[in-house]
Order: sequence, then C-alpha cells, then structure tokens
Amino acid sequence: MPDVLWAAQWNGGASVTDADMGLPGRKALRAGPRRAHQFRGDHDASYGGVTINIDRSWVDVDPAAVPRSG
Repeated sequence: MPDVLWAAQWNGGASVTDADMGLPGRKALRAGPRRAHQFRGDHDASYGGVTINIDRSWVDVDPAAVPRSG
C-alpha cells in the first residue's frame, strides 16, 4: 500500500476531503497528513510577467509521516 495518496480529480475543490478527491466516503483512506489533490488541470497562470501552463494541487503531507528508504 502506498504511504501517500495523490489523486487527480479536476473538480476545482482545493482540499483533500474524500468527496473532493473522488474517494468513497467514511473509509479514511490515508487519513491525516498523507494526501495530495490535483484539483485543476491545464491552465495558464502568470508570475512576474511570465505566463506558463500549469496544473494546481492542494497538498497535505507531513514529511515526517513518509518513511525514508535507506
């Protein structure tokens, strides 16, 4: 089983709730700070006068919760 769950559900919901990530409710899959949600796909965004095409993600991951391989 993966340590962190990353879902691409382009629904505009900037959160890591089960509903926004398209997961079945009340299962608590990877509950706590172990989730990332790509909530918006290909779109243009400008930073410092430069426009790039990016995706947007909401991340709730505690680096200490992810095991490190040695």
